[in-house]
Amino acid sequence: MSARLEDTRYARYDGVRRPPWYALVSLARWSAFGALGARKSWRAKFLPISLTLIAFLPAFAVLAIRAIVGQRFADRFPERIPYRQYLTEIGLTVTIFAAILCPELLCPDRRDNVLSLYLSTAVGRLTYVAGKFLAALVPLLCLTFLPVLLLFIGNTFFADSATSYLADHWLDFFRILASGLLLASYVSLVGLAVASFTSRRAFALGGYAALMLIPTYVGGALVFGAGLDRHLQLIMLGRLPIAATRALYPGSQDQDQALAGWWWWAACGVVMAISAACLWWRYRRADA
Repeated sequence: MSARLEDTRYARYDGVRRPPWYALVSLARWSAFGALGARKSWRAKFLPISLTLIAFLPAFAVLAIRAIVGQRFADRFPERIPYRQYLTEIGLTVTIFAAILCPELLCPDRRDNVLSLYLSTAVGRLTYVAGKFLAALVPLLCLTFLPVLLLFIGNTFFADSATSYLADHWLDFFRILASGLLLASYVSLVGLAVASFTSRRAFALGGYAALMLIPTYVGGALVFGAGLDRHLQLIMLGRLPIAATRALYPGSQDQDQALAGWWWWAACGVVMAISAACLWWRYRRADA
């Protein structure tokens, strides 16, 4: 039995032609969908959905109480969870979400050795890393930015005068935006940097948890337990972004204020720069 090829001419591509940057958007979109459980069983979707709902729960609770109780106690409820406190309340939720999401973005590709397939397309090494970062950043912003924004919009709606509230709190919107971007970027970069060193998701999750928790407990013991220099707080990797976001808001009386706000932001910048450098080092070659 024989086979024969006929009419082997090349065919022209007649589809939609998109600019090169669209490769970054496409990679980020489909990577995020895959990591969040798209086209998988409900078990893969359960944790991301549950953690997202938990992140929104404080805002829903405050606004529901304000709607039910009415105006008699309305002025008291915004301070039950101030904007500067919100990310502290959901910090553990964000950390768990990042610990689940980031390994899903990198470890399967490393395990299946498909990086060379990506690089044979319009995706370069920098595009690959940037796409995976965006795939982690956007879902995390749904936890770090949108719930606090919902609380801000709800407080404006329930205020006696929405225009007066906005006139007094318009800067809070930019603080909320900066806080959400910082926390989402921080945990994304650290989580991806850890995941880039292994093809096993369990190892990446454990390494990320250890990196965030152990220095935090050690730093807390040295500063608040042993009474050593307050600058040792800067080794508390899990606390750095939360303290940096709280420093944006005036009137905080917490121990975070023992250090100037720029210390926290500088420390976050150093950790994020090191994480980005690790990612670039791990993917600097085509055969990484």
